[in-house]
Amino acid sequence: MTNQNDISTLAKEAWIYDIPSNESCRLFLTENNGMPEQVWFLNNDGKVTDDLALFAKVLTLDLQQEMPNKVQEKLNMLASVNGQAFSMAFPPTGEKQLVRGQVSGIAKLLQYRAGFPMTDTPKLREQKTGDIWSVDVLNPYTQQTFTIKISEPMIDGRRCPSSIWLEGHNPEILDGLCALLSADMVSSDLSRIAIKLKSVLEPIISISGTEYRLHNFSSYIAYLLLGRYEKHFYMDKQINILSYRNVVSLDTKKSTNGRCFSHELEVG
Repeated sequence: MTNQNDISTLAKEAWIYDIPSNESCRLFLTENNGMPEQVWFLNNDGKVTDDLALFAKVLTLDLQQEMPNKVQEKLNMLASVNGQAFSMAFPPTGEKQLVRGQVSGIAKLLQYRAGFPMTDTPKLREQKTGDIWSVDVLNPYTQQTFTIKISEPMIDGRRCPSSIWLEGHNPEILDGLCALLSADMVSSDLSRIAIKLKSVLEPIISISGTEYRLHNFSSYIAYLLLGRYEKHFYMDKQINILSYRNVVSLDTKKSTNGRCFSHELEVG
């Protein structure tokens, strides 16, 4: 996460814009060859919440590691995220525009700086196919609840987490985080989603093994998602991607000459 000293140094080179959303924040953006390269945020009090910082960290990964066409695709997706709509004086003329919410406003500003078309992208449909695993979360600050949902359709004979979204009274920036996670969950290459999970989760190595510091909503969301990948044998506790193995256990009560058998089948 970018610390306060880093922000003071980077801000001298950054493009800055105040976003008057319901959960208002100041956007800082550095660029490279006309393309957004790194983002971070401050609240009105000059501080940053963990969830804002982690969203910025995950978004920065995409800005730095994806090709421009993929960056445009992900910004279009973020621009479609609904929240509490508001009017924003949009650069360069200051003309008022209605945006869907905090995440959408951030995405549209990045589209503008990158020179991408800022069309009114319709809200993208989450891939809510197959089984949907869910858990309710109580926000201790507001005493309101929201639900984390993960779609797990059957793919090649086993369930696979394919999208994650929230329903209820959650901080808007978490919808942006889930959208960025979902964008990489649809790929058969798990390396991208593994990188994002590692960027959000803070490991604690103890005698009992790897644990994670769950001191904000973002890390909790990432931890639950990792748990679903573990459940279906895609990753281990350390976020290492597992090879595809289909383990078949035979009835151990049956034996031949006192020997029990089991078979491990390598698939793919």
